[in-house]
Amino acid sequence: MPNATGRASNSPSTVTRNHPTRTDLAANRPGKLSSPPTHLILEAERLLSAEGGASDLVSKISAIYLTRADFKTCKPRAWLNDNILNAVLKLMEQEDPANRFFHAHLVAVMMQLDNPDPNRRHQFCYEALPTVRRARRRDDIFACRKLFFPVTCRANSKDHHGPRHRNHWALVVVDMEAISIQYYDSLGDDGELWLGGVEKFLQSEWRMLKPNNGNMPSFTHIKGSKATPQQSTTSNDCGVFMLATIDLLRHDISVTFSQDDITNSRYRLRIVAMLIHKTTMLEGEATRRGPRQQNPQGSMEGEGAVIAEEVARKQGADNS
Repeated sequence: MPNATGRASNSPSTVTRNHPTRTDLAANRPGKLSSPPTHLILEAERLLSAEGGASDLVSKISAIYLTRADFKTCKPRAWLNDNILNAVLKLMEQEDPANRFFHAHLVAVMMQLDNPDPNRRHQFCYEALPTVRRARRRDDIFACRKLFFPVTCRANSKDHHGPRHRNHWALVVVDMEAISIQYYDSLGDDGELWLGGVEKFLQSEWRMLKPNNGNMPSFTHIKGSKATPQQSTTSNDCGVFMLATIDLLRHDISVTFSQDDITNSRYRLRIVAMLIHKTTMLEGEATRRGPRQQNPQGSMEGEGAVIAEEVARKQGADNS
């Protein structure tokens, strides 16, 4: 399938720091990760050790606002949160229009993981996605090289109900050139549920985008296995493994790193350093806000914000 046409990036309108031209979390050698330069390590460590309120705004990209509490999840042994993941994925999308990087909760919403009805939970529902997502057609996802779908689930369990019970990040990758859908899980789950859900999402998109093109091509499913990089069960590095896998695959680099590579490369500090240099820093602003409120302009932009807003709305309805 042909490559995607370029999409205009959302460049921040306020002052940003000087930075390299690409995020490139991964090293330029197959399957290996290198430690960031010393000055970037020191800069990242200063940010993580800085004092301040948990809800203090630190930086933003597009409609994603990162607080001090968000950055604290980049510390060793912490569970990388969705705001950090979405910020990194947004940066990748802006500089890499040939691939598509979906919001961290899109799969959870379309698979109805928070539906109180157990008969509907885990069942794909295209209509569960926000109307804006289904109606907006910015481009043809089938023209992309690869599609990256983060999956938030419960580690080593088929019961994925409720955000408080989901404690693991995994990944589904659609390769349009290979016509395959592959699951990557740093704890070795096969991901059959998520492979099927993503294929149904593709089928729904195909019917909307290409109503006169017949049936969608049949995609080969590649289940997850322990042959892909596996984390230590005590590391809480699932989100870090997911980002490293995405960054290698988007550059067509083989995914062969290990837990030692993640630890020795100080990969978490690499993430922090990249966010410092590639997002709009907001130090000194008096504004404080929670990560799920509207932005200071009173609106939320982009597909990611729409999905997050929908998740919050659904959770509120479930608790009422």
